[in-house]
Amino acid sequence: MTATISPPMFLQFQNPNNSGSPAVGFKLFTYQAGTATKQSTWTDSTQAVQNANPMALDANGVASGGASAAIWGDPSLTYKFVWAPANDTDPPSSPIRTIDNISFPVSLGFIQVLTSQPVLASYVRTAAEMAAGVTPVNYAYAIGDIRRYGADPTGGNDSTAAIQAAINQHAQGGPGVYKPAGTYKTGTLVPPVTQFGFHMYGDGPGRTTLIASAANTPIFQHSGTTGAIEYGLFENFSIKAHASGSTGSAFYCSGMRSCIIRNVRGLSNGSAGYNALFDLAASPNPCYGNIFENCGLDQQTGWSKIWYCNNNGTSSSNNPNANTIINPWVYANVGLSVAIDAYNSTVLNIIGGDFEANTTSVPITFTGSPAGTSATLTAAWSGATGLYNITFSDAEVRSASFTNGSTAVAWLTSLSGAPTSSATVNTAVMINMGQNTTIFGSWFELNGADLYYVPLGGSNGSVVQGCYFSTVHTVSFAGCTGNAWVMNNEPVTQSWVNNNGTNVRLKPAVDVPAAPSVAQTAGSGGTLTPGSAVTLTQPNLANIMAYLLPYTWTPTTAATFSQFTVTPPTNWQIVGLSVGMTRNASGQPRATAINGTSSDGTFSTDNVTNDSHSLVVEVTIKHIDP
Repeated sequence: MTATISPPMFLQFQNPNNSGSPAVGFKLFTYQAGTATKQSTWTDSTQAVQNANPMALDANGVASGGASAAIWGDPSLTYKFVWAPANDTDPPSSPIRTIDNISFPVSLGFIQVLTSQPVLASYVRTAAEMAAGVTPVNYAYAIGDIRRYGADPTGGNDSTAAIQAAINQHAQGGPGVYKPAGTYKTGTLVPPVTQFGFHMYGDGPGRTTLIASAANTPIFQHSGTTGAIEYGLFENFSIKAHASGSTGSAFYCSGMRSCIIRNVRGLSNGSAGYNALFDLAASPNPCYGNIFENCGLDQQTGWSKIWYCNNNGTSSSNNPNANTIINPWVYANVGLSVAIDAYNSTVLNIIGGDFEANTTSVPITFTGSPAGTSATLTAAWSGATGLYNITFSDAEVRSASFTNGSTAVAWLTSLSGAPTSSATVNTAVMINMGQNTTIFGSWFELNGADLYYVPLGGSNGSVVQGCYFSTVHTVSFAGCTGNAWVMNNEPVTQSWVNNNGTNVRLKPAVDVPAAPSVAQTAGSGGTLTPGSAVTLTQPNLANIMAYLLPYTWTPTTAATFSQFTVTPPTNWQIVGLSVGMTRNASGQPRATAINGTSSDGTFSTDNVTNDSHSLVVEVTIKHIDP
């Protein structure tokens, strides 16, 4: 008859004299029930190879029976199990525990009675572990649990080999890699060259933490030049830098396609971080269609970037494509250069999330006290050309334009106070825009610069829609084409500049302004009496509307001409103008002419008679930024 066991339970013992440690070297005897006659067990179900009798417990306290570490027994027989100390006799004279009349398959209750301590819920070595060449260290833990392979949750010992063992068995078809709550010191972990459905998970950011075992050590990096993980899921853990930091990235995403990275946060080690949390490059392996959800940095120091899109020094054909970042959390970090560097990316979608109170402070001094809307630095600006927030000594904040190598600085709104010559520039950029970068419904507040459009063909075809911007600053499309800025909630003094005609800005509808006014400004005089203005259209998405303005005009002298000027309300400009005039006594039309262009707002009339005329002005106006 074929031998059986009760999978996945088998025998693993703890030392009765040292609670929690394995019973190394102890002995397990098997006898015929009720006798002192030894009875065999086997290493597998074929009953080809018998176990030693007694079996010596190994370094993990396991009564090892072959490669699977399980003991197989004959279900037609009954057994007596005797557990004895390592120095006991054969047969044992001082057994620790004796259990009689046991039949296979054995029960968990039998194991609990046989072992001196509460049973370790043991799991048989699996075919996937054997195929991967992985031997568990502690069979008490479930397959895939990194503690099963020797991981130390205190962070005192290096857990690289243990976590890699869990990855390797998963690559052979075993369960996903589970990292329970704790801190695990690790070197670089290498995923499978190719795998569908890879799964690595913890108990949550801040609860499960992987800490780099050395400086400049990535935590996760594909090692091959071919292949990719597809439909993988990495979730619920933190990555902590080594105390000496790293000039590289923590999590390399080359070799990942259609994967989800969820609830992964970066942690500083003192003031040290990585250059980037996530490195996205399609070289040497694909990096397409991945989703990053609820990831980011919260009140950390020493990280340069969070998402770094690049092509690994090759060409734009290896830029990462069609990736999505959902609900990023980028809050109150110190030292960030760029939170999301999308410059070398194509189609990066950013949805929701908070970008708030991130600072990288650079002190500057001016030649004298700054005033108005410009000043001169005492030394040329050594940082990147861009628009950054200046905090002046009197706490006024302005978004200012800096040019690398230049001492000139300019901002949008005049200073109202009297700041000194010292100030601080916040150079923390939240998003470096790339090709077809789309941002929907994100919150931006109190950062150095929210969005930076890279000139000379770098940031094209992007869409920013439905976002909130709290800080007054300038959005510059210099050298960029085909960008859209749609329905964002922003300060009314926000400036949108350098439009080359292919960039589009649609703002939320503004309040209806006061009607434009008409005045006689040149030529023959007379009496101009306004009627009630009529609103022809409300402001549309482009903030364009139209008014009908009725007037009565009575010239002083017949056979003359008079010139009139239409004045739009503040922050509006005329984009369309038409005029009509008739003699009230006869209804006869009179000649009118628009002078120059419609945006000039001037027109003239033919005063054939000096009695009253009906003058009707239809004017179209558009809101402009101050």
